[in-house]
Amino acid sequence: MINNNLKILLLLVGLGLMILLLLDSIGFDGLYGQDAYEYIRQARETKSALLNFSKPQDFYWAPGYPIALGLLDLAINNMVVSAQLMSVIVWSLTLFACWKVLTLFESTQFSFVICIIASVGFSAYFFRICFTSMSDGLTTLFVTLTFYKFFQFETKRETKSLYWIIVFAALSVFTRYAAFPLILIPACFSFWILVKQKEWKFLFFGGITTVIFSTLFVLLKDTSPNQILGHSIVKDWSIANYWKSSFKNEQGNLKYALPNIIYALYPFGHLGFLWLTIPILLLNRKISQITKYKWVWISLGVYLLFIAGIPFQNKRFLVLTVPLVFMALIPSVLNLMARQKKRIVTTGFLGILVANLILSVYSFEKVFYIQQQEQRLYAKISTFEIERLNTFEVDLALKQRGFKGVLINLWKVDSVEPQHGDYFLINSSKWGTQWNHHQLMKNVNKILSFEGIELVEEYENGWQLWLYE
Repeated sequence: MINNNLKILLLLVGLGLMILLLLDSIGFDGLYGQDAYEYIRQARETKSALLNFSKPQDFYWAPGYPIALGLLDLAINNMVVSAQLMSVIVWSLTLFACWKVLTLFESTQFSFVICIIASVGFSAYFFRICFTSMSDGLTTLFVTLTFYKFFQFETKRETKSLYWIIVFAALSVFTRYAAFPLILIPACFSFWILVKQKEWKFLFFGGITTVIFSTLFVLLKDTSPNQILGHSIVKDWSIANYWKSSFKNEQGNLKYALPNIIYALYPFGHLGFLWLTIPILLLNRKISQITKYKWVWISLGVYLLFIAGIPFQNKRFLVLTVPLVFMALIPSVLNLMARQKKRIVTTGFLGILVANLILSVYSFEKVFYIQQQEQRLYAKISTFEIERLNTFEVDLALKQRGFKGVLINLWKVDSVEPQHGDYFLINSSKWGTQWNHHQLMKNVNKILSFEGIELVEEYENGWQLWLYE
């Protein structure tokens, strides 16, 4: 007889596979923009290093996601497919962890499964990030497991849960550095309790685990502390950024609709996140229920205040909070459910599911369009015999899609020195706003001023192919 937990897990994995097959049927493989392609490249290098006992070329981001992909691909041997399967694993296990948190406090009902799928699984930005090949989904899983083990210790007082809190917290940071403020409180709490109770066995295993992670980090990266601390997220962090909505930094010229402090509150009201948070809190008349999981609220507060100080806005940072906001709302949701008939509760969850499905499709349409545009650009330039192509933004996509020539990133080069026969794939109308004062646009303006530069073709959304004769 299959136990209830296994049934729920199989249901979530099966649903995840159905979503994957649906996305595959419309031609979406999880790759778009720049970061997803770069993670695939890093994963291939990591896999090769693991097989050859060598050190991969250093890369800028945390190594957790490329390592996980590389390990999975040892069995699959197709990195893009491995990334898609990783998406299913991350999505289904994150929802299962939310289910396990619920079971710690309430007897299991099928309506709870609908609640988790509707509110977390199809929360638009969480859904989108899980089914694209980037590190945020895996980080969210590790963060969710960190707090699940935290709740498990709070309810069952099992000492081994403290060890797993430290492990999952470490994996969160190992996969995305910015997760550090989010897991800081449960990690410090666990370490303090282990020391206080003189649990030397678990402290020893914790030390061994730390050594393993540190060794892996050193073996796979040449990163010095300066590379992490010198990133604009840390270097340019400031409380003054809370009130700003426009920035000029290494990300270019950025202007947003709302200041950072309002953007940091998106997880509680934005349609891409848990948009029913505020109504649920207002409907719940018991303050004790709202503040019952105070450490989750405090952790969220610490993290969101950190995010608000970063000199740009990126909703990917906020995706990590989706399961935690759900956990923080559990007492309020259970209180509201107890005051309503079961049929009304189930109907309400189904209504949320339908609304979030629509929002998820709308959100996903944007990344799908970007991917389709990348594929169309590759198809267009493939009709030419191009040995050297100078471009930006789509260089990684073109390489992944099969471009065989030399690609030169115009964002990185200090000065353009073209050779006869060089091609340039440029979008000056798009780049001119964000990168107006950057070397990128200086390079573009220099290219367009060359004698002998010829427009070959014009494509959608301002893309142009030029040839230097």
